Amino acid sequence: MEKYNKLENKLNNAYFIDYDEETKGLKLVDISHGFELDKVEIKELITGLIHHYENKNFDEVNQHQERLNYNRLIDRTNFYKPKFKSGYLILFKDSLSLNYKFSSTKKESNIEKRIEALNNVSNEGIEVIDVQYTKGIELLKEFLHQTYYKKRQSNNFYRLDSEDIRYFTDKMYENDFIKIYENKMKIPFNSIFCKNCRKTITSYMSDYYYQCMSCRTTYCSEKCALEDFHYCRPN
Repeated sequence: MEKYNKLENKLNNAYFIDYDEETKGLKLVDISHGFELDKVEIKELITGLIHHYENKNFDEVNQHQERLNYNRLIDRTNFYKPKFKSGYLILFKDSLSLNYKFSSTKKESNIEKRIEALNNVSNEGIEVIDVQYTKGIELLKEFLHQTYYKKRQSNNFYRLDSEDIRYFTDKMYENDFIKIYENKMKIPFNSIFCKNCRKTITSYMSDYYYQCMSCRTTYCSEKCALEDFHYCRPN
């Protein structure tokens, strides 16, 4: 070990391998000053490399290199799926006009503040009819606006009768709305082809897939990516 210490300290500087036209061989050159290793140092380096070559288990080296290559290039990628914000939808009646309107808030803790704000902007105050939680707050508002379109008044108020109100409070809209929500969640449709198992995986079947960040080769799972022993030169 000691006989290599001096050489190791010297090689800690940046050296590169260069082809020598005169000798038709390879040489190590200091990248900063152009210094070369002398004859003794070259012999020590060759001896050390041969000793390493004869005693090293290169199967382990190859496995390690494969793992490093995988960790560097293969990354888990999420399928794109549309996301809808959840929240609370408030149906209230204006005490002066007796018309109804929907308002919303994203957090349950903000419901009381929202109702207070609605009261403050109303001349005669409001009456809260119902508050409902939904996974797609904007989508539900749009759905109800379309449902009550013919009852619409100014400023997004609606002239609702008892059946219209019960349609909301009893969640009679739910089946129709769920169909629309699920259809929206299916757009866009995404899929990848796994190079290893030759299967097509869609965004319905999985939330993510694995992909080489250099050549964009895709795999359905980490297991398939490892089994394929993917090699690729990074860009």
